[in-house]
Amino acid sequence: MSFLDKLLWRSLFPKGTIIHFLTVANNTIVMVGDYGTILISTNNGHTWYSKNSGTTNTLNAITFGNNTFVSVGNSGTILISDTNGQTWRSKNSGTSNKLNGITFGSNTFVAVGDYGTILISTDSGQTWHSKNSGTSNTLNGIFHVNNNFIAFRDFDTILISTNNGYTWHSASLQ
Repeated sequence: MSFLDKLLWRSLFPKGTIIHFLTVANNTIVMVGDYGTILISTNNGHTWYSKNSGTTNTLNAITFGNNTFVSVGNSGTILISDTNGQTWRSKNSGTSNKLNGITFGSNTFVAVGDYGTILISTDSGQTWHSKNSGTSNTLNGIFHVNNNFIAFRDFDTILISTNNGYTWHSASLQ
């Protein structure tokens, strides 16, 4: 990376900004991080553009589904883009808890966060509904595999949903 490239790269970030997560879809790379930072690239990372997120809250995770990027972050922040990352809109999460992870599967977005927070959306991120996780532990991540959602906090809390995030139960830890 040349000096000018480094200078341009640094100008995209407020000092001390950390990128927390990225995803790739529709020939677009989207990175999210501190201070509501959103960067996109449509040419395999050669050029990056800063996008207005409309928030200064840290964005912790991002995913893609149904032609929509969805990012989650601190203070219950949920942002969606159905314009391939060009514009972003805030959605009401119904919580002020920090959201740490999000995934998409079975036509459903599922977000997880502090105090066992689980939120689902079946309309491309437009509306969000809280679900009972059965735990007050912070959930750090979520993924979708074989039509199941699996939420986790390190190795001491693992939850599974077999019905698109509507109900959750603890996985057996041996």
